[in-house]
Amino acid sequence: RNRMLFRGRVASLQISARVDGRPQTLLVDLDYVYAVRDNEDASGALSHDELLEGVAAILEGQEFPSVETGIMKAGEHGLERFPAVREITISATRERALEGRASSSITVTRTFRR
Repeated sequence: RNRMLFRGRVASLQISARVDGRPQTLLVDLDYVYAVRDNEDASGALSHDELLEGVAAILEGQEFPSVETGIMKAGEHGLERFPAVREITISATRERALEGRASSSITVTRTFRR
């Protein structure tokens, strides 16, 4: 039962959600590792589209008290729904305007492992 590991990455998935009571646009990045048996067709091991759509559905249009809460829900979904996924890192970036300053952004990241 030898397994090969592959890595997938999605960059800058645009999500609209409410964070801390305010509408926010988040840019979400996924970086994930998934396993395939060496005698298995790698194309059938993981539906990348389903993973992406599932994470987007968890976040899009939802309300969270914090960015961290949204990331927690999305990461848990990724591991629970997709058994081939061994590790998933989710980052969410939001712009934040500080009074008297140029616009800046804040990125929060968490890695989930089996």
